[in-house]
Amino acid sequence: MTEPRIRLDVEAHKAWLDGEPLRMTNLQFQLLACLATREGRTVTSDQIMLAVWGVRWTRDVKTLAMHISHLRKTIGFDTIATVRGVGYRLEPGTVEVIGRRDRTAPVRELCEQAVAGVEAGWVNPEVGKFATQILAALEVADG
Repeated sequence: MTEPRIRLDVEAHKAWLDGEPLRMTNLQFQLLACLATREGRTVTSDQIMLAVWGVRWTRDVKTLAMHISHLRKTIGFDTIATVRGVGYRLEPGTVEVIGRRDRTAPVRELCEQAVAGVEAGWVNPEVGKFATQILAALEVADG
């Protein structure tokens, strides 16, 4: 098996391509991290937009396609497969993810945004109540 060409340090927010530091925008890094932590699996457009943009997502798949295109240009080779009508998949063996990966972080962030949205008046209070329950459960699980 060949070595992955990209190394991604999620905790340090750094990436390397063939051993050289990779310059990318924060959005490109988030997109790559979203796909890399699910490497080899198809990630739906909705899942990507929710993970990257959170509750501010627009459901505009053309915007997502444009950002994926920019990411493909940045990493210099096309290992992000388009699954028409569904989403995207990062080919297995493409990226080595290093650093701590808190798999609950996106859930926590989304729930915190939902609670803030209730307070601002643009999220349904029932959604905020559910988000608060999820945050409480995550705190219990963390001990």
